[in-house]
Amino acid sequence: MSRRVMNGRVTANRTLEVRVVVSEDKSAIKGLVSQHEALMEDLELFFHRDPGIQAFVAQVEGQIIGVLVIKDEQDIEYIRANYDIENFVYFSQHQREEHGRLCQFTLNPIFQHYAKHFLKEALRLTYKSCLYYCIYPSYHSDKSVCAHSLTAVLSSMVPVHPRCQIIYPLEELGFNAPSSVITTEQVPYALNHINRKLTMENKVNINAKIVVVGASDTGLAFLEALTFWFYLFI
Repeated sequence: MSRRVMNGRVTANRTLEVRVVVSEDKSAIKGLVSQHEALMEDLELFFHRDPGIQAFVAQVEGQIIGVLVIKDEQDIEYIRANYDIENFVYFSQHQREEHGRLCQFTLNPIFQHYAKHFLKEALRLTYKSCLYYCIYPSYHSDKSVCAHSLTAVLSSMVPVHPRCQIIYPLEELGFNAPSSVITTEQVPYALNHINRKLTMENKVNINAKIVVVGASDTGLAFLEALTFWFYLFI
């Protein structure tokens, strides 16, 4: 795909190429990321042909500008039970293997406007239709999930609202209780999502200054509503 890059008054036609990572890319990838230990560990798994992981680089004019790692999504039932993901995905139209989790993402800041195209090409090459990215709270450290270019990821994906949960009396329900896959507690995380359809939709940029006076429930609910409007970029 060809996109026009603006750099001051200089305009140049540059082609973004996305391809599978090869071992010769290691040194260039290390130059993109200062703390690259977790990223390199995932790449080693990929080089040892782990079937549940895929890795790609983006390059412009032969120079590597980004890298991402995708793993198969293993918690689809948990996501469906705890997040309003059906607002974006009809699960009857997607096979289980078409769901993936974005674990590592790095993109040169100069080319961050290519982030959505990078994700779109990764979806095509992996034969996946849905990607999920989880942001864990500060007290929980998960090195297996890290987006060094967090702004680029969040600007391309949409936030998914968490569901209100039912507290089940598991002992009383016995064998009638829901599956442990759904009821097992996990560290809460903010879920972000992108799929093939969303790669075709642009967000509306809102540059206006919004001031909320007071910390009332109404003010917080208003901020929450702004945050979860998937077609707005504030």
